[in-house]
Amino acid sequence: MEKKLSEKLTQTLNLKGEAITILIDLILRYAFVKKLKKGDFLFNFGKIEEDLAYVEKGLLRKFTLEGEKEFVNWFSMEGDFILIPNSFVNGHKNHEAVQALEDCTIYTMKKSTFLKILDLNSKIGQIAVKEILNYLCILQNICTFLRTKDALERYLYLGEFNPQLLNRLSQRQLATFLGIDTTYLSKIKKEAMELDKSRTNKENYK
Repeated sequence: MEKKLSEKLTQTLNLKGEAITILIDLILRYAFVKKLKKGDFLFNFGKIEEDLAYVEKGLLRKFTLEGEKEFVNWFSMEGDFILIPNSFVNGHKNHEAVQALEDCTIYTMKKSTFLKILDLNSKIGQIAVKEILNYLCILQNICTFLRTKDALERYLYLGEFNPQLLNRLSQRQLATFLGIDTTYLSKIKKEAMELDKSRTNKENYK
């Protein structure tokens, strides 16, 4: 499923006619298209990542390492913007990698270019602030539930937040995100189905 950057901008900017065409052309003129193969890195460890990225097509994972153990923090897919906050804002080296789980089409823009465009148009600046604040709210929710929820609760949260992810993730990636072994995953899915059936029965009873 593809979510073109031009379509995302049209929906987000909420403008019509020549105004939206001019703004989209301006943004696309300074954005770079990247084609990532499955396994390629969009952002890697130990670098200062000052690009703002948009996922037009594909699925990516964000993860950290502790020794040799991987911890999957979240996923990004079509229609999502991606940045590494501490790198993008403060120029710090990156401690979270972003890797393609599928072949991806990504638009990227340098921070310096992004800031120049914001200076040119206040409408873009307003929308950018809104998108970044939404992104931070999502990160806050993710940090909270990763810290406090068990595997079943994480699975249920993921299904409620974006059901498509459950169908697109491999067994291994899903198990890694939940913090369990793949052999335990079928039990989690069964428990989730039983909970869903129980909720449905209660709703029908009402």
